[in-house]
Amino acid sequence: VEEYDFTRHQTEGRLYHADIWKVESADEAARLGIEDMLEPNSLLLVEWFDVAKDYILSVAKGKKVPVVHIQLQQDGSARILHISDMKAAQDEK
Repeated sequence: VEEYDFTRHQTEGRLYHADIWKVESADEAARLGIEDMLEPNSLLLVEWFDVAKDYILSVAKGKKVPVVHIQLQQDGSARILHISDMKAAQDEK
């Protein structure tokens, strides 16, 4: 997990980038501190979200967390951006 501090419009926060393709269990995801990363003024970018989707959705439950999903076309020619709320992400299960 990489961390970057930022200031935007007089708001200070932290951006977390988690590349979790090697995570094999909820316990491993928990040890990364993902729950702590879902705090106000924080952004969490997760590569390989599906690997720990159930865990992330469970710790984010009740928090106002937007979900942005970037999908790569099969042939690599384009990226499709999906933005939803946490409920929509849970419904995708």
